[in-house]
Amino acid sequence: MQANPTPAESTTMFNEAELASRWKISVRTLQDWRRRKTGPRFVKLQGWAVRYPLQAVIDFEEQSVRLVN
Repeated sequence: MQANPTPAESTTMFNEAELASRWKISVRTLQDWRRRKTGPRFVKLQGWAVRYPLQAVIDFEEQSVRLVN
């Protein structure tokens, strides 16, 4: 029998607070990144509700990995 997915595993979209919590940063940082167009891709619903698709979050995390020699 398969265990129930955790909330993080079943999430397909994050709101600002959820993503800020995942990355342990402030919502203001995410807002600033959107303004500067440097953060992860996002969707704006009904002109104001910002959501971050799970795949966009994963892609951004992978692109942000830095290898140190």
